[in-house]
Amino acid sequence: MITVIIPVYNILEYLERCVRSVAAQTYRNLEIILVDDGSDDGTEKLCDSLAREDDRIRVYHKENGGSSSARNLGLQHASGDYVGFVDSDDYIEPDMYEILLAAIRDYGVPAAQVGRDEIDQQGRPLPNICEPPAEPVIMESGELLRELLMHRGDCSFCTKLIKRELFCGRCFPEQKLNEDFHLLVEMLPQIGRIASMPQQEYHVFYRIGSNSRKAEKENFSRVYADSVDNADMVLHMVDEQYPHLAETAFRFGIFQCNRIGCALKILFC
Repeated sequence: MITVIIPVYNILEYLERCVRSVAAQTYRNLEIILVDDGSDDGTEKLCDSLAREDDRIRVYHKENGGSSSARNLGLQHASGDYVGFVDSDDYIEPDMYEILLAAIRDYGVPAAQVGRDEIDQQGRPLPNICEPPAEPVIMESGELLRELLMHRGDCSFCTKLIKRELFCGRCFPEQKLNEDFHLLVEMLPQIGRIASMPQQEYHVFYRIGSNSRKAEKENFSRVYADSVDNADMVLHMVDEQYPHLAETAFRFGIFQCNRIGCALKILFC
């Protein structure tokens, strides 16, 4: 079984498209967990309505605590062998989880990822943030870490399918804005290898008023403080696990610090 966790907060206009894209997967053995993070615009009622239509959908309502806390609650209730995540304003292709699970089985790896694209509110494609490979690639954890540190890799959990047991004893850091990067880097030594597939199966809906973009604007300094914390974590991990990446990790840390300096200069000058 695959568990798909969807954190939900005041997303009435786009939630149905997201959930139906997951429910329509060609791989049918799914458990779909909607975690309503304190919605008050009718989204909470839509969650319950969608669950009545499909017995694979389960809904949990909680007080607002952010996307990470919603994902963590979903993980507590997940019973699938593998776990995936979808953000509630995004949507996926019908064969995404079939492709991901086949890659895990075919290549004998505990995790797989597909490509993603970004689409604006007018339906126009935006430049790729991460370029997918031309053909399937099996990456060692150190290779993926190098790609992440070079800002070429995809740290999003939404494009991935991962063995649930790898989340045991772990959770998304709450009240942080780079939570995917933090948790993925922490998990890399245990993941070992990951299959990276070329298909762009995950569609990021670039919504200017989205909660994540509001958070970045309203918590400007925190975005970059979190970036420094992640840089420190990377330096420590590389020192212990991937010493051959020491120079790359150092450059990553310098880049993060420069981002803070430039951002603060723009903010206060």
